[in-house]
Amino acid sequence: MGTRVNDCHIYEGSGDELAEQMDPESRIILLPDAPTVQRDPDPVERIRIMWGQRLIDDLICGRYRALICAVNAEDNSHGIINTLAEKLPTSQWNEGSITDYAGHFVQPHHVTVVKYDMDRVKVLALLRPAQHPHLTPEDLAE
Repeated sequence: MGTRVNDCHIYEGSGDELAEQMDPESRIILLPDAPTVQRDPDPVERIRIMWGQRLIDDLICGRYRALICAVNAEDNSHGIINTLAEKLPTSQWNEGSITDYAGHFVQPHHVTVVKYDMDRVKVLALLRPAQHPHLTPEDLAE
């Protein structure tokens, strides 16, 4: 196996040695988040799937230029798009306008992609079909 990172341990004691024996192609390694001062933007463009944690902070700081999320035509007050709109200082969007805009494009049984321009962040929102209580895997496959 390659060089071992001595200052970052995932397991206690001999767990690290056991993990080194696993095939590196068939595993995922989770590492602690780096301090804010060490998280400079990477100049190489990549697609990352984020699950909350630092996503809003990273979007506001300009580390990402685009976001793909879900919206609906009823209530987006608890959605990530609303949180982003509230925190971006130059955004003209709010929960009401996000929801109203989505209402212009909603289809009864089909997902629609709606673009929101939030100044430095472009949002591509998957608009939930009106007749569906939530997005389904079939909706996403469409």
